[in-house]
Amino acid sequence: MPPSRLIPAVALVAVLGLPAAAVPLEWHGPPATAAATKRVRVVDDSFSPKRLRVARGTKIKWVWSRRNDHLHDVYLDRRPRRARRFHSPPAVSSATFRRRLRRPGVYKVLCTFHEGMRLRIAVRR
Repeated sequence: MPPSRLIPAVALVAVLGLPAAAVPLEWHGPPATAAATKRVRVVDDSFSPKRLRVARGTKIKWVWSRRNDHLHDVYLDRRPRRARRFHSPPAVSSATFRRRLRRPGVYKVLCTFHEGMRLRIAVRR
């Protein structure tokens, strides 16, 4: 353990009069929080919402409507540098597709079956 972490633990023992075994010697920071998940509905030849602004590391979950009669997919058309490409399998209804967006920048998503079916996702730094 680095000396800088040892000093607060020693001071706590001295101030509270606790036995040294009662004080943890390492601190790992606050508990990790689960990354957010944003849902995008795939309905009636459109993505809903059409624009998203999310934090880095957010998981996007596309959900096809149960009442959908049209074939749709999720295709990453434009992406930030070094961001991974993705393309979902085509589906008609009750399907889902997920991707975590780790690179900041603008992601432009479209359905290859429907012209004008587009989604813009801005990922903050």
